[in-house]
Amino acid sequence: MSHRIIVADDHPVFREGLSRLLVRSIADAEIVETDHFESVLTLAQKKAPDLFMLDLNFPGFLPTHSIDQLRLAYPTAAIVIISMQDDTRTINDMLMLNIDGFISKAIEPVKIGEAVARVLAGEIVIMGPQDATKLTGEGTHSAIAKLSSRQRDVLKLVVAGKTNKEIARDLDISPFTVRTHVSALLKSLHLLTRSAAAAVGREAGL
Repeated sequence: MSHRIIVADDHPVFREGLSRLLVRSIADAEIVETDHFESVLTLAQKKAPDLFMLDLNFPGFLPTHSIDQLRLAYPTAAIVIISMQDDTRTINDMLMLNIDGFISKAIEPVKIGEAVARVLAGEIVIMGPQDATKLTGEGTHSAIAKLSSRQRDVLKLVVAGKTNKEIARDLDISPFTVRTHVSALLKSLHLLTRSAAAAVGREAGL
């Protein structure tokens, strides 16, 4: 099965290098490149992608508005932000926009390829300086008690190691809905990563 990926970055050397990396890392990857958000929309209209790989800062891209625009038009496509701006606040701000992944440009190439493969498999992946840490580390256990029943169901399956596609099948909901629930529970638990959520869920006996 081929995966269509739109790569958007206004630095041609990095963009071309990333595209070559994705071709090597993702079986049957179909990569199209651009340096402007308007072109992202044009390319997506021609053929809907499985994944948008977007630099945080490139011409025409306004994160809040642009990500909402892509979500509405392509609800089943994954969205990954890749950036040199990889501080905790930036990562948290991007998570609030319901993205599927955030990857620091400082991460070694092989790990970038692995991260994208995991996103395509239905995971939310954060790779940055604090990719395995909590945002605050405070109140996570009490926050679990405040999760909705559906979010708790999703968290239990995250603890069990299920992918988003597997969770969607088990709960009879769409992968997009699962992605929304996972993003919401990460925010509620003040966590950056799916693995951190699984660890907290295990500690809470889920």
